Amino acid sequence: MTLATTTEAGTFDPIGLQVLRSRLQAVAEEGAITIERTAISPVISESRDYSCTLLEANGDLIVAGGAISHHFGICGHAVRAVLATHGDTVADGDVFFCNDPHNGGGLHAQDVVIMLPVFVDGELVAWVANSGHMLDMGGMVFGSWSPDATDCYQEALRLPPVRLFRQGVEQTDVWQIIRTNVRVPDIVEMDLRGLAAGCEVARDKLV
Repeated sequence: MTLATTTEAGTFDPIGLQVLRSRLQAVAEEGAITIERTAISPVISESRDYSCTLLEANGDLIVAGGAISHHFGICGHAVRAVLATHGDTVADGDVFFCNDPHNGGGLHAQDVVIMLPVFVDGELVAWVANSGHMLDMGGMVFGSWSPDATDCYQEALRLPPVRLFRQGVEQTDVWQIIRTNVRVPDIVEMDLRGLAAGCEVARDKLV
């Protein structure tokens, strides 16, 4: 079924627009539910500190799902950081990670953003960007809350936009960097994979 927001006469169709908006919102909520069901830390599976957002190709927010609404705004910043860093090399099947608050990350280093570009007929048409709070991202104390830190390098591992998957192929070296620098690597890895799974579900529904 094709959804139209204008009538044959070219006038605005509020019913078609509302149906489209509701469908997009349902896609974001399905992505969010996938995160909650596949992640394993209590921060995500019980506290629900995560979000799923759908964005335009340039990073502008379309709709968002999940419980933490203040995550919604950071995802556009993250997508634009990916585009600024990787530009025309972004390809179908790529999955990006970032957590540096100053370069595409979340509100703090524990809020990671996982992004997946959505291609249709070879054209980049949208992004799915999911954010979640990790149990630990390294640094001088467990949980990466470091009130005694004197600079950001003591707080946590910070990564700019990097690929976790390149055209569907897992980038094992990047995964190993993350696992090596966190205290609970199995839990963090599974939560990251949960965020990636939410991206894939939302991407498939969106397409």
